[in-house]
Amino acid sequence: MHRVTCPKCPLTFSRKDVFLRHHRHKHQEHDMYYQSSPVKPPPKEFPPQSNQAYPPPPSSQAYPPPPPSSHAYPPPPPPSSQAYPPPPPPPPPPQQQQQNFVFKHPFTANVSGPTACGKTYFVKTLLQRCIKKISPYPERIIWLYKRWQPLYDEIKATVYPRVEFIQGIPLDMEQDTFIHPSKRNLVMLDDLKSSSAKDPRINELFTEGSHHRNLSVIALNQNLYFNKDPTQRRNCHYLVMFNNPVDQQQIMTLARQMYPGNPQHLMRHFKDATSRPYGYLVIDLKPFTAEHQRLRTDIFEQSDDPKDRICQFEDKMDQINKDDQKDMDHSEHIFASDQTCFEEEKMHSCDDCGIVFENIHDLQRHVKT
Repeated sequence: MHRVTCPKCPLTFSRKDVFLRHHRHKHQEHDMYYQSSPVKPPPKEFPPQSNQAYPPPPSSQAYPPPPPSSHAYPPPPPPSSQAYPPPPPPPPPPQQQQQNFVFKHPFTANVSGPTACGKTYFVKTLLQRCIKKISPYPERIIWLYKRWQPLYDEIKATVYPRVEFIQGIPLDMEQDTFIHPSKRNLVMLDDLKSSSAKDPRINELFTEGSHHRNLSVIALNQNLYFNKDPTQRRNCHYLVMFNNPVDQQQIMTLARQMYPGNPQHLMRHFKDATSRPYGYLVIDLKPFTAEHQRLRTDIFEQSDDPKDRICQFEDKMDQINKDDQKDMDHSEHIFASDQTCFEEEKMHSCDDCGIVFENIHDLQRHVKT
């Protein structure tokens, strides 16, 4: 067993750690290390320390001198046009191609606006272009009015099929003898809000009558919310709104009903559409219409020649209604005056006074008065 003897006292230790602890506590020597012999080794020689932490590099490896003080960094090289080709231009954003707007028969529509705003003119233009703007186009047009207007004369002369003007609501309105489902019918209700609001037959036209009787209905009025019963308003497939500077509450109420989370969406489109004189906004409420195509304006941008419209209608009517020669012979009636009498198999006459009438409805009004 190896033993260690203390050089200052005659104590012998068998363990080195005990020997070192003895020197620290007994002899106050902290640099004591184990020696196998009593001769101390020479002290270690350290290189002389200098003020520099690192020796200077040789002259061959010295850093280059700094650039002159005029510019801290050298200027970047000029860009080369041949280094990188220019990036291609970004593709244009995809534009949604909107098809031309047409009214899908059968339908129900409401044209609302103040007096002299262009409601009747809008309907006149629609009827003049019914071949392109109503699909499929109507074969019979009935105009129910309250008072005669001078614009009706132009409608009678320029619209085909010939418009049948009837004052008031006929008594046999709901009968198939008056509106037969075999033909595509179009019924106009011009300023009959007081009569239509109380007549259940008009509500029937806006509900099941339009679809089951093969007819379309267009109502012209001055107030969209004139009737307390919302049946007609809620069953409209199209709304044509004209600007009313006095009453903006109608369009605001409609905007909250259609877009309760964002009513300003409809208000922005309405203000933009009615910013021009006689401007209007067409609201398409058909269930199959895409959401981004519900709000439209200026649906009559492309003008058509009236002669071309009449010729196109003649060709289509010849193919579809070959048996109805009376309706096809429109050359004698298209520019007929109000006093023109149309030949019929049997003219209606009053039994009391003998006056002859063109149709049964005039005879009924004569008997009432």
